[in-house]
Amino acid sequence: MKILLASLLGAARLAAADPLLVTNLWLNDQAVVELPIGQHRVTTVSFPHPIESLDGANVTADGRAAGAFQIAHSQSSLALRALSPGATANLNIRLAGRTHAFLLTESKSPVLAVTFLPAPSPATVAGRPDETPEADAPRLTPEQWIGLLDRARNYAALRQHHPALVSDVTIARPRSITDYPAFTARLDEVLRFDRADALAFRVTLRSKTGREARYRAGSWAVRVGSRVLPQAVADASGVIPARGESTVWFLIQGSPDGRRNLISPRNDFVLLVNPL
Repeated sequence: MKILLASLLGAARLAAADPLLVTNLWLNDQAVVELPIGQHRVTTVSFPHPIESLDGANVTADGRAAGAFQIAHSQSSLALRALSPGATANLNIRLAGRTHAFLLTESKSPVLAVTFLPAPSPATVAGRPDETPEADAPRLTPEQWIGLLDRARNYAALRQHHPALVSDVTIARPRSITDYPAFTARLDEVLRFDRADALAFRVTLRSKTGREARYRAGSWAVRVGSRVLPQAVADASGVIPARGESTVWFLIQGSPDGRRNLISPRNDFVLLVNPL
């Protein structure tokens, strides 16, 4: 079983090992996006909303002035280039009333183009969280996250033979669809572990084309109402066979700010993942 871990802050990383990468990412103001930038190539970053403001450290609009990265921007896009080996910098960009954080690193294998997408439309209207979180969420280890995911996967057998292990679990089977250009994501099951303040999601991905579809396996998140909650752990391959299906399990636990999420599995969820 391939397990991919992410912090509760949900840092999104573009793999520098993928040369000359062109990719799409979902906007998420609760994740730090790391962009590998080259010295001898330009990276173009496009947004679905106009840039309202831009703040940066160690960047310059003039390649002759001091700075580790040269930057130019239009109404809804950026052009970036590293000016020295090993350079790092950060940008905070305001879009549609929300601040998005970016970490720039000089790389020999830069990303060439990144298009940020708005959240996809769900097949059903997004629900509202049950209530406003007040208490801190339990602090669990990655091993405990994996244990919860295993309990979710084996829920039926545990309920029959070891009901005490799932006594705090509530379950919903929405079978709602989130549509992507190359595949669909069907939400088959949502299981809430109340004591852990965690929800496990079982998703079936179906390719819509005669070609293999790919997605960033560690980028799962859900949108419920106005909230976006990134994965804590996922069992996902990142690949969907041509005109075939693939199953994904992932877990969210708590909220990015450390509070309990208190979200019912009976909400209407939008499934978020970064297609490649």
